[in-house]
Amino acid sequence: MNYGKKKAAKRQKQITSKSAMQAKRVGVRLFKALLLCIIVVAIAGVAGGGLFVKKIIDNSPDITPDDVKPQGFTTLVYADDGTTEIERFVAAGSNRVYKTIDEIPADLQHAFVAIEDERFYEHNGIDIKGIVRAGVSLISGGSQGASTLTQQLIKNNVFPNFVNEKTFYDKLQRKLQEQFLAVSIEKQMSKDEIMEAYLEGSPIEQDRLLEVFRTMIRERRGVLCMKGSALNDQGIDRFFQAFHELTESRYEEDKPFSGLVYKVRHDEKGQRITFLKVLSGELKSRDEVRIVGRLEREDQNAETEKVHEIRLYSGQQSQSAASASAGSLCAVTGLSVPVCQDVLVSAGECPGQEKERSYAVCQYEKRKSHMQMRPALQAQVTSGTTDSHTLFRTLKMLEEEEPQLLAESREDQSLVVSVMGKIQLEVLTQVLKNRFGIEAVFAPPKVLYRETIASEVMGFGHYEPLRHYAEVHLRLEPAKRDSGISFASECHVDTLAIQYQNLVQTHVFERVHKGILTGSPLTDIRIVLTAGKAHLKHTEGGDFREAVYRAIRQGLEKAENVLLEPWYQFEISAPDEYAGKIMADVQKRSGEFDPPMLAENVVSISGRGPVASFMAYGIELAAQTQGRGSISMIWGGYRECHNPEEVIADCAYNKGADKENPSSSVFCSHGAGFVVNWNEVEQYIHLPAEKINEK
Repeated sequence: MNYGKKKAAKRQKQITSKSAMQAKRVGVRLFKALLLCIIVVAIAGVAGGGLFVKKIIDNSPDITPDDVKPQGFTTLVYADDGTTEIERFVAAGSNRVYKTIDEIPADLQHAFVAIEDERFYEHNGIDIKGIVRAGVSLISGGSQGASTLTQQLIKNNVFPNFVNEKTFYDKLQRKLQEQFLAVSIEKQMSKDEIMEAYLEGSPIEQDRLLEVFRTMIRERRGVLCMKGSALNDQGIDRFFQAFHELTESRYEEDKPFSGLVYKVRHDEKGQRITFLKVLSGELKSRDEVRIVGRLEREDQNAETEKVHEIRLYSGQQSQSAASASAGSLCAVTGLSVPVCQDVLVSAGECPGQEKERSYAVCQYEKRKSHMQMRPALQAQVTSGTTDSHTLFRTLKMLEEEEPQLLAESREDQSLVVSVMGKIQLEVLTQVLKNRFGIEAVFAPPKVLYRETIASEVMGFGHYEPLRHYAEVHLRLEPAKRDSGISFASECHVDTLAIQYQNLVQTHVFERVHKGILTGSPLTDIRIVLTAGKAHLKHTEGGDFREAVYRAIRQGLEKAENVLLEPWYQFEISAPDEYAGKIMADVQKRSGEFDPPMLAENVVSISGRGPVASFMAYGIELAAQTQGRGSISMIWGGYRECHNPEEVIADCAYNKGADKENPSSSVFCSHGAGFVVNWNEVEQYIHLPAEKINEK
């Protein structure tokens, strides 16, 4: 039974009744009338506003390009030769010399555009985007101008009394006329002419000018050049004043702590002191920190360390501080791991999560591989006044203080140090004697060579003695020069569990892998895990270590190996009479150079050359030029060796006798392990061997 039928019929009757329909018609008519009134009012408002604006524009002054160009310059009278100045007429406020746009540095022009009118070369005198932006800023409670350079030029030269405007109407009238004239003058003058007139005649406040210079310096488009003498205390105060006015520091004080280690020292008691610059946030005593960056370091995931004390140094004197904020330099105690160029962050900051990284960490990762200084020479300690253990401990302490120094104790108990050059070795000898009372004698340094590969190759490693099992397939790819060793995985987790893949990565980076030409460290190789296999019961952690080592070595046996040597970048300065001799010497030493630069009878030659050929050239150059020639050298990276056959023969490296770096694999048969040579490994491996040419 339908109880709502009567109510529905009644409701329908009410809706369709004559009175209801009449009411609806009245409502529609009222709405139309209201809408029409709104439209009429809007049209009237627009028309009235248009007439108002038209009236103001019609009252705009008639101007020409001459009216907006600056006036009041010094008048110069020249002789008939056109260059000799006879007279100079200077009126009050006109002691200025006109410069054309070609005489104004382009960087200075760009700096003004960047600050005052970033779309100067795009608009027609009015920046619509800038006006909208200024309107939004005004509504939101801010304050931002929208005047273009053209408008400012007209304001300064056509409406010089704008500073006396008191009413809103006066400002509005001038602004509308200013915009109208800006569009008009843009049709009569080029952008360069407008820029020239603006820079020549517009009064620029000192604060604005300083802001322009700061922008140029910040964007690396300008360099502050000053002269003086620190010895005679001439110009030093002015330099520091200019340095303070023209440079700026920006630190993220509201971000988590991050700091850059720039020095490590040990005090007279042997306590380690880490000097750092706080880049963001705040560091407090007893805070815990960790290292982020320097990803090639084995200890990148080291346990967090606690800061014991914060010191602020002034010369040799220091005082304790409770905290250090962003931008400050300080020294801390209690840290044992960080070295120079490491970035420290709060212990809660996770290196694996990009969202939690600070600005400083990201900046570090951008520059971490940029021309890192690496030792180029190696020298063995032949004798010393102390035991080898004490000497090695002292060298390791100095290694923490000097990033370009590496100390190593070999299996035969000999000690070797890696340095940048002979001078550093001489300095090291004096530091050991003067600071620690140790007299050490070093053998003549040898060049630190490295090895890489020229093409892709597959390496297979298998390790299966009794109750052990691991197999690894690695693809070795040549990488960009000076990029080091990198790792990637293309192996599916169904083939090899993720924990074993992580283990493979760990073993790739846990040691320095040797090449097969001279036994020098491998570099510039990308190692890709393509496949692997573990045993559910018999696989131990050390099994994958053996498999990884053998896979890398087996790949090198099949690869086209390349010997690399360190190079210097040099700058030679000498009298021009020796130019021919110097260039001949550079070529004889397998170096290369750019076209020489000659100035005031002095030739400057920039170039590059092998460390082996140039490490002693400075002494020879001084002798040839009677002390008037000099050479400065910096690290230039690694390149292919210029005499590989000679170096390989001199090293006499026996790869087969290197038991720590085997290329063979170990397989199991009938409960006993047996060794398979590298050239037969592919016949025994348990997983299908990937072929490079089938990728």
